[in-house]
Amino acid sequence: MERGSNSPSIPRAPGAVLADYRELARSIDQATDKIRARHPRDVHCSAGCSLCCHDFFQVSILEGAAARIGFEGLPRALKRTVRVRVEALDAELVRRGLGLSRRRSPREDDDRASGLVYRAREAVAATPLALCPLNAGGLCAIYPYRPVICRTFGFPIDHFFYGCPCGNFEDPDARYLTLDGQRIDRTLEELASEFVAGTPLAGRVTDNRYMGVVDWFARLTRRPGSMAGRPSFPPGRAPASRIP
Repeated sequence: MERGSNSPSIPRAPGAVLADYRELARSIDQATDKIRARHPRDVHCSAGCSLCCHDFFQVSILEGAAARIGFEGLPRALKRTVRVRVEALDAELVRRGLGLSRRRSPREDDDRASGLVYRAREAVAATPLALCPLNAGGLCAIYPYRPVICRTFGFPIDHFFYGCPCGNFEDPDARYLTLDGQRIDRTLEELASEFVAGTPLAGRVTDNRYMGVVDWFARLTRRPGSMAGRPSFPPGRAPASRIP
């Protein structure tokens, strides 16, 4: 599901773009299912592992909007727990000089996020605070709405494999099925651009439409009136069928 260069210049409604993102997510899951079926002995990921939840990364605003749908559907107590974890993680990064200042403009925050994410990875990846705040007892609280990187982690992409703590795909002589990473990245980039163009965020974020994970968590869990310096995701409604 890729949109060509002849796509209309008038932005589509965010809900329509979210529907296309849902199809992208479904296609990724189908591809990873096929890899898992072909190489069952090389996939050690399972419920409760959560090793891939200990990292810092960047996500698109489109993925954040989808995750927001999932977050809004969580029980109130779990939402509160996630918010406490986000605040603790942000406070730890601020203590280390890596936090995103509330007094900066949204554009400045987005500019800083892409650089901070790599420094934050080295600074806190080995601490318990590095565990994704959405991890609930070893399981993702918004699993159907998780970002693309969470769907592809641990699988070989374009005949390269970047390693996995679980020990997936370790045979250097094996011919593994792979994910088409270029197609996934290209489609996600196009959809992310189109999504932002159709929301009040247009012109308020940097061209790459990506943000650091801590800023993403802060926006994801934002309550009305809090973190006023950051534009929130359009709340929207869950698509007719869940993501993926």
